Amino acid sequence: MAVMHPFPGRLRLGCSGDAVRRLQRQLNTYSGLRIAVDGDFGEQTELKVRRFQGHRGLGPDGVVDAVTWAFIFRQRAPETRQAKRRRLRHERAERLVQIKAAKGARLRALKRRLGKLDAALEELAKPETRAQKIGRLRAETVTARGRRARVVKAALKRLTRQPMRLLAWEIAGRCVGIREVGHNGGADVDRIIDYAQGDRGEPYCVDGVIWCYGHAGSQVVKPGYPRAVRLMLVAGVRRTSGPQTGDIVRFTFDHTGLFGYWARLVAGRYVKCPKALATHIVTREFNTSGAGALSSDANDGTDGVHAKVRHRSLVADYLTVTA
Repeated sequence: MAVMHPFPGRLRLGCSGDAVRRLQRQLNTYSGLRIAVDGDFGEQTELKVRRFQGHRGLGPDGVVDAVTWAFIFRQRAPETRQAKRRRLRHERAERLVQIKAAKGARLRALKRRLGKLDAALEELAKPETRAQKIGRLRAETVTARGRRARVVKAALKRLTRQPMRLLAWEIAGRCVGIREVGHNGGADVDRIIDYAQGDRGEPYCVDGVIWCYGHAGSQVVKPGYPRAVRLMLVAGVRRTSGPQTGDIVRFTFDHTGLFGYWARLVAGRYVKCPKALATHIVTREFNTSGAGALSSDANDGTDGVHAKVRHRSLVADYLTVTA
């Protein structure tokens, strides 16, 4: 049975220890330059790693990551997006050099391969979906060790514990009670605006949505996501007529929040009910007042983050985040 060599973490120039010694010993089983097995990751070790990576199309950067380690020790390991991008870019550069000297059928084959490489790199440039991230982290648990293993497991637990929209709803719940200092200001509000890459002192209802979904793990609704209410419908965010807890709600006025559940007034209080019977929705909203108006209109001392009840007639549409 083959001996497993767990990945000890990234190794590069300047590292030392038993992991480097195991690496050097294994590298010497390959032809070419022989290096001293002294436990110090020096220039000779880096050169040997670069040559190894170059011969296998891994991108010769001299850094031993999980993929390079697995190749060196002849073990199966998941290829990270970063490693795959590096490998494809390295191969693309090689193909471009080969095209210059190729003719006929060889030239046509190289151009077809170059097209496939460009398509693969374009796909990798797209934001990673939640499902892709979960799959990548699950695969990485096979080789991750030490601190990296703990980080991977914690991230995986957050992503698989419950849907992203429910995580966003919970995060919004922890923000309820934040109050502005002055107008659209204060330490807590500024932190949310800064995270969303907004302008201090400006309305921050979308910034709050970005805060919740960004910390819930969204690859789309995160810093850099459009901050204008009318521009929120982008790839990875779609309209839905059947919103669920944590989905985004946009109102007929320039404002947004997170949908909680359907409600109707019974004996003087709003209670949860089926959509068909609902007259209102319960929400969690940023940049609003206790009375229900936008803080930019009210500014009555209660402005901040509130749990709200809104009449259905005020809703423009609902958005669900898929990535």
